[in-house]
Amino acid sequence: MEHKDDSSQYRSIILNKLLDRNKRETNAFQDLVHFHNRLTDNASMLKNENLRLTVQNENLRVDLLRGPSGSSDRAAQEKIQMLEQKVLAQQEELTELHKKRSENVQLLIDINAKQVERENEITSLKNK
Repeated sequence: MEHKDDSSQYRSIILNKLLDRNKRETNAFQDLVHFHNRLTDNASMLKNENLRLTVQNENLRVDLLRGPSGSSDRAAQEKIQMLEQKVLAQQEELTELHKKRSENVQLLIDINAKQVERENEITSLKNK
């Protein structure tokens, strides 16, 4: 009977330690994962906006080639130029988001390496 109590208590202790470790390890990276997901969503949204603006730009170019010349040409050219500037701004923002994303990934890798290193130090200290 005493053996079952010891085994049950031992399992309970191990389970609690595993749950605590899981909380520690996941909580440390929750913000990074959240920001990474937001950056990914923003990048996707910007890609879609880029595609939409590119299609709109091409449609305006086609309309310009088909349409009559005159003041409408000038207005269409101005609109095309404005859309091209928007596309360029979106591409620059997307590039910046990719840069931030890679910085966050590198930070996550560095933090994970430090955590493994510290766990190894703790294990070696416990074994002494």
